Amino acid sequence: MGWALGEILHPAGDPRAKIPIVNIDVLDREIFSEAEAARLLRVAQATLHYWLEGGTRRSKAYPPVIRTTPRDKRSVTWAEFVEAGMLRQYRRELWVPMHELRSFIDRLRDRLGIPYPLAHAQPFVGDGRQLVWDAQEASGLDPDFSRRSGR
Repeated sequence: MGWALGEILHPAGDPRAKIPIVNIDVLDREIFSEAEAARLLRVAQATLHYWLEGGTRRSKAYPPVIRTTPRDKRSVTWAEFVEAGMLRQYRRELWVPMHELRSFIDRLRDRLGIPYPLAHAQPFVGDGRQLVWDAQEASGLDPDFSRRSGR
């Protein structure tokens, strides 16, 4: 009897019943100030703030990338911290354009019904791997990005 990352067998009862390991309350726990999170992630605080709250660039308003809606808070939750770390890598190491990342994250968020798809294990295990591939294809994310990351 095996288990997948992100799931454990229900301790009492039907062994097919599974419960998620990731507790959404943990993901939503505020753990850092925005300034501290930016320092730890080694990104400019203005960049992190833009990813969290959105903003206006060249007279065009952009929604947040990490949060579903702006919260006007200068604190960062665990899930936001994890997602910001992943965004940093996608942007700095793989040079993924922000509009492609935004589309990819929004598709995962919609399909999974979770606010932080990059911080949640669900998209990356079992059938979720196909979901990630489908979202990558639908958002127009260049296939080179998946090859560079070793997939």
